[in-house]
Amino acid sequence: MQRKNGRNINIQKPRVSDVYTANMGGVDRADQFRSYYTVGRQSRKWYRYIFWFLFNVAACNGYVLECEHRRRNRQRKRPQAAFRLELGKRLINNYSYRKRPANQVPVQEPRQDHQLVQMEGRKKECVRCKSAGRKTPKGYPVETKNKCQQCGVALCKVRCFVEYHSEDA
Repeated sequence: MQRKNGRNINIQKPRVSDVYTANMGGVDRADQFRSYYTVGRQSRKWYRYIFWFLFNVAACNGYVLECEHRRRNRQRKRPQAAFRLELGKRLINNYSYRKRPANQVPVQEPRQDHQLVQMEGRKKECVRCKSAGRKTPKGYPVETKNKCQQCGVALCKVRCFVEYHSEDA
């Protein structure tokens, strides 16, 4: 009821508000699930925000479906964190951001009389990387604490040690 000019007027409540109130629990649960473990970064670019929002919604929906599946099969429900961790591992699928070397060197066994040992003191520049012109991602020379015990030459752990001694043979 509402008062207008001193009189009470009956106003019909819209049906939409009743429907919303009756079904808003699902929306609240979805927001609650999304708020626990957010994925992505904040961004001023609208399309990135939409992408991460949709990704979060899809992950939450996947979790809800898995919970329902486990309930039907009489299995224990697992935590959302465990679900998201497994989801992330499956999406990554052993991907590495590191670039693979363009010219893959066939692995040859180094000579048996040579051994790779750790040096005392400061790191030294790898002799093999220096001759090949290799640098770190920031452009610095490649340094190592390893050396060949017999040759006394500073070499990276596996690749350079094998390359250096396969050239000698």
